[in-house]
Amino acid sequence: MDLLQMHDKKLATPQLLPLRNRPASSSWLRGLQTAERAENPHGKARVRKKSKLDGLRFERAVAGKLGGEHNPWFRYLDGRGWHYCSPDLLLDTGDFVLLVEVKLSDVAVAWSKLLGLYAPIVELVLAKPVVPVVVVKNLTPASKLVVTTLAEAVSQWKQQPTLHWLGRGPFPWG
Repeated sequence: MDLLQMHDKKLATPQLLPLRNRPASSSWLRGLQTAERAENPHGKARVRKKSKLDGLRFERAVAGKLGGEHNPWFRYLDGRGWHYCSPDLLLDTGDFVLLVEVKLSDVAVAWSKLLGLYAPIVELVLAKPVVPVVVVKNLTPASKLVVTTLAEAVSQWKQQPTLHWLGRGPFPWG
């Protein structure tokens, strides 16, 4: 039984695009050559700023509601050498991998990082189509397409929606 069925919801498989077929360079990657799973190369980090702690608490709240794999690490080789990255959350639905970036406040860099870094790496390593989703607690004046359910976010992912959830109550599966 996949994760979404466990929550008595079945998300329709969205129309998927092969993310690996994008240009070889982005602001994040310079010609992705290979990627693999990795251990955290930095050990456990100590966070001191209140805003960062608030963001991590919200990220853990989303991860607790969605399940899946929280903060998996990947190692990748591009034209600049070996690097590490860790997306916030991965959920394997069976048909595709839901790649979730969690932010306390809506920021444009979330979509840039999802599409330009995490999605190509996760798709390469897991050999499955990837559907990126951004979940935020706080909207900003720059927030464009705001959705209130995960089903909406998945079905409209190509328009780069922002899933708004306040971090309390049931998660809006849709």
